[in-house]
Amino acid sequence: MHSAKLSTCLRNAPGQLRNVVLQTPVCSLQQHRRARQPDMPARQPVCTCAQPSSSIQDTQPEQVQKLGEQQQQQQQQQQTSTTQPASRSTSSSNEAAGGSSSSSSKSGSSSSSAADAGAASPAGAAPAAAAAAAAVAAAAAPPGAGRVSAQPLVSPKAEAQLSLAQYQEIYDRLIRVFQERPRDDWKKLIVFSKQWEQHKQGVMDRVRSLADAEPDVDQKMRLRRLFRSLQGVDEEVGRYNSVLAKFLAAPQEEWEAVLAVYRGDLQKPFFEHMQCLVAAAKDDAARKEELVMVNTRLLALCAAHDSVAADTTKLEAAAEVYRDLLSSISSVEEADAKMAELASAGKIDPAFLQISAKAYGAARDTNMSLDEAKWVSYRLYLRARDYFDRQQPREKRILEYLVTIRDRAERSRQLDAAVTPGPTKYTDSHDYMWSSPARLYAVLEGTLRAYDAMQSAATSRMGSSEAATTPWKVRAMRELRDEIRRRYL
Repeated sequence: MHSAKLSTCLRNAPGQLRNVVLQTPVCSLQQHRRARQPDMPARQPVCTCAQPSSSIQDTQPEQVQKLGEQQQQQQQQQQTSTTQPASRSTSSSNEAAGGSSSSSSKSGSSSSSAADAGAASPAGAAPAAAAAAAAVAAAAAPPGAGRVSAQPLVSPKAEAQLSLAQYQEIYDRLIRVFQERPRDDWKKLIVFSKQWEQHKQGVMDRVRSLADAEPDVDQKMRLRRLFRSLQGVDEEVGRYNSVLAKFLAAPQEEWEAVLAVYRGDLQKPFFEHMQCLVAAAKDDAARKEELVMVNTRLLALCAAHDSVAADTTKLEAAAEVYRDLLSSISSVEEADAKMAELASAGKIDPAFLQISAKAYGAARDTNMSLDEAKWVSYRLYLRARDYFDRQQPREKRILEYLVTIRDRAERSRQLDAAVTPGPTKYTDSHDYMWSSPARLYAVLEGTLRAYDAMQSAATSRMGSSEAATTPWKVRAMRELRDEIRRRYL
């Protein structure tokens, strides 16, 4: 490409300027330094890539051939000069480059060293001469000036390791904190701590070792009681976290089944633990919203479960119906047909739904039952939920759908469709129904009053989180109530 560029330039240049073009070629691809030695010719090119090729020498005038011969002689002189002692080359390069070798050694790059040291050599020097000049410049640099460590840089803080004495000092401070604070605050300290899981075993071992080495009997007993109490609180927090993980891992339609198994754990201490988790997630809005939703729904499920469990007569009747159902079916088709008969007879009530949830919950979390039994109990539970939901008032079903829509504009459009009279149809995937604005408003008002009453009762009985933010579904219900009152009533 260089040859074609130069030959085109030569053919197009006027005759009186051709000598000037030949004497001062310019590289069109790169920008090179034009440093020259005092003894260099005034118009000698520095760029070696701008030298005329052999094809140009054969086709151009006699001056081009002379210039090529001069450049070949200069290359031979440069190769002869590189064989001389390193000290002489170093002194000449330092005098000519004016300290450029030190700057190139700081950069640590052989290409930059060759570019700086190339100013001490004639233009058009061979790559071998440039490499030799770079080596001489690196040798003349101060010791360690161009050395770059190949090892990755690691922060000293990341490599720091605490000694056993330092760890023991940390554990002693934590032990004093637990001794000074009441036992009711221990769960909060554990929940709010981000490093408790990392240090809890060390704290436990330190308390036990201090108790074993304590000569005073009273102090030894206090340390042992501290060890047992701290271990019990840690196990309690771990159990609550495990129960919460069970609910988060299960689909929402199976929460009744999970609650039927872990209802004994969902007492006031569990909901106090939920308060601590919500407060600890103040910097994570998504996590906080999720915990508030779980807390509110678990409170509602617990209230519904307890209200159904209070009527033992209905529970016994529902259990008898469930046993008859299991004994009278031998295939999936028979089970579906039997469930349809029970729904038409009105026997799928909250008590039957709770019995089916208990049966499925007991089968899903154990490996003692067969997979076929788990699948049958799961299918019966889902069928019971489906028929029970279909028995709910249409206003409740419409509102449950509307509050799931987060976009307010879309929610308003669906509300207009819900209050527009039309046919009622039920399909396998969708149910089409409508209701009046007055009935929707009455259901919303009653639901919100029931929620407020449940929250006040749960605060005194279960320690629900009053400080927690209101779930977004409850906020959506309030917005929907205000919109119905403003637009339709």
